[in-house]
Amino acid sequence: MKVFEFLHFDARFEELRDLINSLKELVTVKNDELATTLGNVSQQLAKANGEIQDKLAALQAAVDAADNVPQAVIDALAPLQTAAQQLDDIVPDSPTP
Repeated sequence: MKVFEFLHFDARFEELRDLINSLKELVTVKNDELATTLGNVSQQLAKANGEIQDKLAALQAAVDAADNVPQAVIDALAPLQTAAQQLDDIVPDSPTP
């Protein structure tokens, strides 16, 4: 009877070990997928930031070059610049070597 119990325990142990290994693989895959997704989102944010900064610079240049720009237009530009800076701050700048 003891031998049967030991063999039964051994089989359950192997089953548990296999389950743990399967879970480890699943966690690894999920972490890899998450890392890829985070990298993609970071790239999208960096791209969007560049596009917004370019449009904002063009808008600022147009305002600077225009005559008799209403103060309301000038005042409206400041919050846009602040929002663009907040977007820029989401993606850390690469350290310069």
